[in-house]
Amino acid sequence: MKKIKNITIIGLGLIGGSLALSLKDYNKDFIITGYDIENDSMNIAKYRNLIDISAGDYREAVLNADLIIIATPISNIIEVIDNIKEHLKKNV
Repeated sequence: MKKIKNITIIGLGLIGGSLALSLKDYNKDFIITGYDIENDSMNIAKYRNLIDISAGDYREAVLNADLIIIATPISNIIEVIDNIKEHLKKNV
């Protein structure tokens, strides 16, 4: 099993923010990158130390990810996948 260190969460609302908090509580060594189309959501997540890195776009968000969590509304998932699929490293 591959060791997971870099986790990206796309969508930092209630579900994404809660997952980030739980992951940080579970393992302080996780590096969590967050991305949300709403800058306010990213700023709040960074301020509350839910994420370590605020990504500027989808590509930056997934570039080094070992695991990607898509926590957006269901209606946005296909759009997110279309935006990240060309930037994923092998075995993410």
